[in-house]
Amino acid sequence: MDLIVAGSKDGLVMVEAGAKEWAGQMGVLEAHLAANGPYVMGKDFTIGDIPVGLVVNRWFSIPFQKPEFKAVSGYYDRLAQRQPYRAHGRNGTP
Repeated sequence: MDLIVAGSKDGLVMVEAGAKEWAGQMGVLEAHLAANGPYVMGKDFTIGDIPVGLVVNRWFSIPFQKPEFKAVSGYYDRLAQRQPYRAHGRNGTP
């Protein structure tokens, strides 16, 4: 793993590449939720939503330009209606 140095051209390239890869993976989740949602395994919240929900929280918490994923946004909103997710998955934010 390479060290990303703030302000370096190589560091910026690596960050942009990582963001592009992450967006691709979120696109996979978008397609899955749109076809099979509202939760990861279908109509009910399951243990599988816990790790995915943490990734989705990180996605929305980090400020960078990202594509709009309506199914992922809806999923995030549904998770946020769950008090345990607000307390633990969103670091106590509403």
